Amino acid sequence: MEQINRTEVGHDFPGMPRLFGQLLSQNERFVAFEIDTDQSHCVVEHVDSWTDVTADQNMSLHNPGTGMGHGAIALKVLRALNTLTSAISEDRPPNQSLERTRDK
Repeated sequence: MEQINRTEVGHDFPGMPRLFGQLLSQNERFVAFEIDTDQSHCVVEHVDSWTDVTADQNMSLHNPGTGMGHGAIALKVLRALNTLTSAISEDRPPNQSLERTRDK
Protein backbone atom coordinates (compact mmCIF):
# COMPACT_ATOMS: atom_id res chain seq x y z
CA MET A 1 0.00 0.00 0.00
CA GLU A 2 1.29 3.44 -0.90
CA GLN A 3 2.16 5.69 2.03
CA ILE A 4 0.45 9.08 2.00
CA ASN A 5 1.59 12.33 3.55
CA ARG A 6 -0.94 14.95 4.54
CA THR A 7 -0.81 18.29 2.72
CA GLU A 8 -4.29 19.65 3.43
CA VAL A 9 -7.18 18.00 5.24
CA GLY A 10 -10.53 19.36 6.34
CA HIS A 11 -13.23 17.67 8.37
CA ASP A 12 -16.84 18.14 9.38
CA PHE A 13 -17.37 21.33 7.32
CA PRO A 14 -21.10 21.96 6.67
CA GLY A 15 -22.15 20.88 3.18
CA MET A 16 -19.00 18.80 2.60
CA PRO A 17 -18.18 15.14 3.15
CA ARG A 18 -16.80 14.45 6.65
CA LEU A 19 -13.20 14.28 5.36
CA PHE A 20 -11.86 16.21 2.38
CA GLY A 21 -8.66 17.75 1.15
CA GLN A 22 -5.48 16.98 -0.69
CA LEU A 23 -2.73 14.44 -0.03
CA LEU A 24 0.80 13.95 -1.33
CA SER A 25 1.85 10.34 -1.81
CA GLN A 26 5.34 8.84 -1.48
CA ASN A 27 5.23 8.52 -5.30
CA GLU A 28 5.03 12.33 -5.46
CA ARG A 29 1.43 12.40 -6.69
CA PHE A 30 -1.13 14.87 -5.36
CA VAL A 31 -4.60 13.44 -4.70
CA ALA A 32 -7.78 15.43 -3.99
CA PHE A 33 -10.29 13.44 -1.98
CA GLU A 34 -13.76 13.55 -0.43
CA ILE A 35 -14.72 10.73 1.94
CA ASP A 36 -17.91 10.21 3.93
CA THR A 37 -17.30 8.52 7.28
CA ASP A 38 -19.19 7.88 10.46
CA GLN A 39 -19.17 10.66 13.06
CA SER A 40 -15.97 9.39 14.71
CA HIS A 41 -14.17 9.14 11.31
CA CYS A 42 -13.38 5.47 12.03
CA VAL A 43 -15.64 3.83 9.43
CA VAL A 44 -15.56 4.83 5.75
CA GLU A 45 -19.11 4.94 4.41
CA HIS A 46 -18.37 6.17 0.89
CA VAL A 47 -15.48 7.61 -1.13
CA ASP A 48 -17.05 10.45 -3.10
CA SER A 49 -13.86 11.50 -4.87
CA TRP A 50 -10.24 10.31 -5.16
CA THR A 51 -8.62 12.24 -8.03
CA ASP A 52 -5.00 12.65 -9.10
CA VAL A 53 -4.50 16.43 -9.30
CA THR A 54 -0.73 16.45 -9.78
CA ALA A 55 -0.98 18.23 -13.13
CA ASP A 56 -2.91 21.08 -11.46
CA GLN A 57 -0.17 21.88 -8.92
CA ASN A 58 2.14 24.88 -9.17
CA MET A 59 5.54 23.18 -9.46
CA SER A 60 7.42 26.33 -10.42
CA LEU A 61 10.58 27.07 -8.45
CA HIS A 62 10.49 30.78 -9.34
CA ASN A 63 7.06 32.44 -9.43
CA PRO A 64 7.28 36.22 -9.92
CA GLY A 65 6.70 37.93 -6.58
CA THR A 66 5.87 34.79 -4.60
CA GLY A 67 8.76 32.36 -5.05
CA MET A 68 8.20 28.63 -5.09
CA GLY A 69 4.78 27.20 -5.88
CA HIS A 70 2.82 25.11 -3.36
CA GLY A 71 3.51 21.89 -5.25
CA ALA A 72 7.25 22.58 -5.47
CA ILE A 73 7.42 23.32 -1.74
CA ALA A 74 5.49 20.15 -0.85
CA LEU A 75 7.80 18.01 -2.99
CA LYS A 76 10.90 19.65 -1.50
CA VAL A 77 9.67 18.90 2.03
CA LEU A 78 8.71 15.30 1.12
CA ARG A 79 12.14 14.65 -0.41
CA ALA A 80 13.91 16.16 2.62
CA LEU A 81 11.84 14.01 4.99
CA ASN A 82 12.55 10.89 2.94
CA THR A 83 16.29 11.64 2.98
CA LEU A 84 16.22 12.24 6.74
CA THR A 85 14.17 9.10 7.40
CA SER A 86 16.47 6.88 5.34
CA ALA A 87 19.58 8.35 7.04
CA ILE A 88 18.09 7.68 10.49
CA SER A 89 17.12 4.09 9.67
CA GLU A 90 20.62 3.37 8.27
CA ASP A 91 22.26 4.64 11.48
CA ARG A 92 19.94 2.72 13.81
CA PRO A 93 21.43 -0.52 15.19
CA PRO A 94 19.40 -3.73 14.90
CA ASN A 95 16.76 -4.16 17.55
CA GLN A 96 18.53 -6.34 20.14
CA SER A 97 15.30 -7.30 21.93
CA LEU A 98 13.99 -8.95 18.75
CA GLU A 99 17.28 -10.77 18.27
CA ARG A 100 17.09 -12.21 21.79
CA THR A 101 13.50 -13.34 21.19
CA ARG A 102 14.47 -15.24 18.04
CA ASP A 103 17.21 -17.15 19.87
CA LYS A 104 14.80 -18.62 22.45
